[in-house]
Amino acid sequence: MSQIARYLSLSFLATWWFSLTYLVRTGEIAENILTRFQIQELFLLAMLGLALLRPKLVLGYLKVVPYLSIILIIVAIVTIVGYLFAIYTEWYVPFSIDNRLFIQLLAFMASIAAGALVARVLITRSKDSCHALILGLAFALLGVLWQFYHQGLTGAIAARLHGFNGEPKGLGIFLVPFFVCFVLVPVTTNFRRALVITIVGLVILLSYSSTAIIALAVSMAAGLLLLRVASKGRNVLLVFLAIVGFATLVVSSEEIHQKTIGRFLERTQGMYTEGISVAIDVPVLGLITVDGNDSPVLRMLLDQPILGLSGVGYGMQSVFAYPFLIRYDSGFLDVDFSGYITPNLALLNHLPNYGLVPLGLMILGLWRLLMSYRRVSMSVYKEFNFLYFSSWFVISLLVYEISFKLIMLYIVVANIFLRISQAGTCVGVGVGPLAFGAALERSR
Repeated sequence: MSQIARYLSLSFLATWWFSLTYLVRTGEIAENILTRFQIQELFLLAMLGLALLRPKLVLGYLKVVPYLSIILIIVAIVTIVGYLFAIYTEWYVPFSIDNRLFIQLLAFMASIAAGALVARVLITRSKDSCHALILGLAFALLGVLWQFYHQGLTGAIAARLHGFNGEPKGLGIFLVPFFVCFVLVPVTTNFRRALVITIVGLVILLSYSSTAIIALAVSMAAGLLLLRVASKGRNVLLVFLAIVGFATLVVSSEEIHQKTIGRFLERTQGMYTEGISVAIDVPVLGLITVDGNDSPVLRMLLDQPILGLSGVGYGMQSVFAYPFLIRYDSGFLDVDFSGYITPNLALLNHLPNYGLVPLGLMILGLWRLLMSYRRVSMSVYKEFNFLYFSSWFVISLLVYEISFKLIMLYIVVANIFLRISQAGTCVGVGVGPLAFGAALERSR
């Protein structure tokens, strides 16, 4: 059974980004069985089933996560209250609230199980995990080559690179942690690292995603802090060349600058494309531009700020944001839209789903683990995995909602932080690495 868990986890790590729905929307491929089902969702359901059959596989990796039980209790209570309120008041939405809640809670539970199983394989099979992640990178770049073949070199660049990662923004953000990891971790020879950094950096730029540029800046800053590269004098030249080279390309190329930094600046000034995005007046920030699927939730939080503190229940933001879709212009979401409202901007997704207290507990838990963290001798594979998932947690928390659920990333990163902490009791969490090791032995 543990071998099944390992293979499921490694397969998930190599394919979690795969999505062909964008290619169907753009007419590049016809709808088929691969486009109807997301492969990562099948792996998530399989991991949930495995965790239910063999809870010992995951319990040791869940028990050591700081404040996890408190977070889950708060989310459960708020979700129940939000659901009962919607049912009691006969809140109108053009979809089934029961079905929506069931799907979201199933995904939530699957993400918890996946977090524990992924943490397990990252810790016990760090080299295999690193290779699975890099295999996913290779598949993503093959998707770019497919786009070049299908559209031609100039046509693909003009249309923005997207590969098999959904829309261009998805490809750009997906590649960010790899760029950071290959810059900061000597996982292969310097020549190969420089080659990968160059290719990945160019693809990020040619996705023309301002969100990916922001994600890269945030992730690189977090990576430099976590690995303390400057203090060790390691990789300083490569870090310098990568950052300066990337920034030079952004600034020197008028087209890249306009489609990335220029678009970001336009959004901060309230400039928008009618029928796609909208401009909303936000206190302190002023007039800003957001996409259509972000606007109803943002208007809901501006109208009722208390909901950002308490949350509305996991997966319930579509229910309570729906009146703001009808009342205001929401870009590409018109008043007849009958689907689910799912924001892309990270905090607009997390505040209604979790509430401020659970989010604060996640940050506090990781901060306390980080404060107990001391540099220890790690293999390059463990270092790569550590930085990869730390980057994703920062991106998912602050920048953009991704396929990795935040609760899953919290479980994974907490286990990795605890694993690499220096022997002794972790400050403030009551669980030290020795207890963690014992928990791992009991879970096997």
